[in-house]
Amino acid sequence: MINEAKLEFEQYLNSRQLKMTTQRELILEVFLSNAKHISSEELYNIVSAKDSSVGQATVYRTLKLLTDSAIARECEFGDGIHRYEPNIGVGHHDHLVCLQCSKKIEIYDEKIEKQQELIAKKHGFKITKHRMDLFGVCSDCLFHNNISQLHKGYKDTSGAMKSAVAETMPLARLEIGSKAVVTEFILEDSIHSDTEAPENKSITAHHNRVQELGIRAGKVVEMLNNKGRGPVLFKVDDSRIALARGLAMKIMVKRDGQI
Repeated sequence: MINEAKLEFEQYLNSRQLKMTTQRELILEVFLSNAKHISSEELYNIVSAKDSSVGQATVYRTLKLLTDSAIARECEFGDGIHRYEPNIGVGHHDHLVCLQCSKKIEIYDEKIEKQQELIAKKHGFKITKHRMDLFGVCSDCLFHNNISQLHKGYKDTSGAMKSAVAETMPLARLEIGSKAVVTEFILEDSIHSDTEAPENKSITAHHNRVQELGIRAGKVVEMLNNKGRGPVLFKVDDSRIALARGLAMKIMVKRDGQI
């Protein structure tokens, strides 16, 4: 897929009197190798780790070119962050989006595609492009919500809350000054029909980035700044780390009051 995309991108650039520079080629390769609903900031972090001379503006402009050439597709899941995914070598798919942890599940279903075509035909409408995103709560968050409800049902004789299990939550919801233990990193899942089954990667680019920062299961984190919708600032070991809020929603932590 990478060679096919390189050729198509180079042809598109030539048609616009632009050149395939080494930086554009690197950005394309990293995007195709790591992209799974990736933002320009996340892509820049990965690219700059490989070549520090690449600027954030170059990454943004290249993503725009990749989108204009239909090699990339822009997605927006209601959180104000524009993300990108490959649009070449993969079948069209829709998304299930969790409003609590921001998990995104890709859906490949021929019946849905055919039903959309039938509806458009019924109304005399010609589809040129489309997208369907279904918003709700994923099974993991439903489980955690049920556990939270369970907590409320248990009280000791003094009236204090008694927890059946430790409280688990996304890192992005940890209060300033609180400490917690990292339990897991939520990988983005994919649901495929029997007829379309692209390969799934066991580790995403997001997970690699988190690992590089030293955020691993069992590590204690302390929240330093968690205001507004911007990045969260927290401490791991002796390092202060600023992380995009969307990525911090994928890191699950356990706050059990014993830290």
